[in-house]
Amino acid sequence: MTDNEDNSADGIKANEPLALTIVEAAELARSSRSVIYEALDRGDLKGKKAGRRTVILREALGSYLTSLPDYCPKERSNKRGSNDA
Repeated sequence: MTDNEDNSADGIKANEPLALTIVEAAELARSSRSVIYEALDRGDLKGKKAGRRTVILREALGSYLTSLPDYCPKERSNKRGSNDA
């Protein structure tokens, strides 16, 4: 079995931690620590306490990101360089 193969029925990879620090969760989500803390405060993202440290389970981070609204591009008006006159 290689490091990238599943090592259990849960689909957990051997080289991936189950729990992420706030910094790791922010990096993985391509976000900031503030965004992660705000999501925790709102209850949008579930965290766990390990002593004084707050950790985010990978599964919880994935669920949070999946729950975010879809991106919908807005129509852009051509205000710059418009020669409609």
